Amino acid sequence: MAHEMHMRDDGILSIALDGDMDKEDVATFSAAIQPFLEGASEEHPLRVLAQRNTAGRYRPAARRLFAELSSDPRLGKVAVASPSRYGRVLVGFIVKASGRDNVHFCSSKDDAVAWLQEKDRV
Repeated sequence: MAHEMHMRDDGILSIALDGDMDKEDVATFSAAIQPFLEGASEEHPLRVLAQRNTAGRYRPAARRLFAELSSDPRLGKVAVASPSRYGRVLVGFIVKASGRDNVHFCSSKDDAVAWLQEKDRV
């Protein structure tokens, strides 16, 4: 699996995911996101724009990692732009496992960014 991660000028972390995600990919992804989480707090949580460029399957270790990340109080709103059917099911599982309601599905990247920039929602 390949992923690209960068902080946008507006303070939103943009993550693009490609392909399958196995145990090794989990370790790489986890290491890449940690500096962004370390710079966040519950008072100023990390906002994330997530996109999948190509379809892929996530192994159980990957699903557990995303559930753990979603449970982290430093992670704020997560907008998933243009998710596939599989992506909606996967993210639904992660949200349920984390016990949080901080994820929103958006039909486009522009809609996702607008939702993330709203101040009155968490």
